[in-house]
Amino acid sequence: MTKQEFLDELSTCLEEQIPGSELTATLNYYREYMAEEEAQGKTEEEVTASLGSPRLIAHSILDAHQEAVTGTTSGYYDAEDETYREEGELPASDKMKNLMVKGGTIAVLLCLAIFTLAAVRFMFPVIVIGIVALWLYRMFE
Repeated sequence: MTKQEFLDELSTCLEEQIPGSELTATLNYYREYMAEEEAQGKTEEEVTASLGSPRLIAHSILDAHQEAVTGTTSGYYDAEDETYREEGELPASDKMKNLMVKGGTIAVLLCLAIFTLAAVRFMFPVIVIGIVALWLYRMFE
């Protein structure tokens, strides 16, 4: 991605979301940063790749703006899998863990139910015979 493509996408994501002066300051900051990095010998592509997604940067900027204005945010950047998440949204790995826990719990409960039914089915005649034998024993005592 070129510098201009990066800045255009960032601008598109931020325009009409934050005041014009803040947008200008943000774009100037990234222009200056990119110029400094290129002055140190990095290519345009290396600089934009190191910055990451302009959309994620825009989300972070919008959250910072929202937090400054209202004191709340709507999401966060998850560095582990490099994605932006809405507040309360679980990472894919946590979603899978939750599914595995729920699936494991259901499997254990199902096994217990099957075992209980099998035990009752096997033990029922023994219990009935035992009750009849006890009743007869007490009756003829």
